[in-house]
Amino acid sequence: MKRQSGITLIELLIVLAVIAILSGLAYPSYISYMLRSNRADAYQVLLNCAAQQERWFTANNTYLTDAAAQSNGRCGNLSGGALNSPEGHYQVVITNPSCVSGTVASCFTATATAVGSQADDTDCPTLTIDENGLQLPADCWRK
Repeated sequence: MKRQSGITLIELLIVLAVIAILSGLAYPSYISYMLRSNRADAYQVLLNCAAQQERWFTANNTYLTDAAAQSNGRCGNLSGGALNSPEGHYQVVITNPSCVSGTVASCFTATATAVGSQADDTDCPTLTIDENGLQLPADCWRK
């Protein structure tokens, strides 16, 4: 009797089916991990902006408004009121919500909004930090 070597079409289809199932399970997990890891881009720029705002407040006894932040080049290279994060996954805007008395701004809020492919992060589409260090949403800031 002559013995054949090699694999049959059925064996090949079984292997392809197993690979397809494993890929189908792994790919969504990979995408979720990538979206979570890209949040570090927002953390970096928001914490940097908050630190710069605090330094400005210490020296000038007021926080910068968004327009002042642009003209003074605070929080990086601001253009059009929005700062792109270093990796480009977020746009950051600094605002002074209803706490401006004359020329004194006693608070600020820096908000990072997901853009591009990061906009698929529906769990945390925006991240914020304020003058008290309050980081919202809290679940998104946990590492």
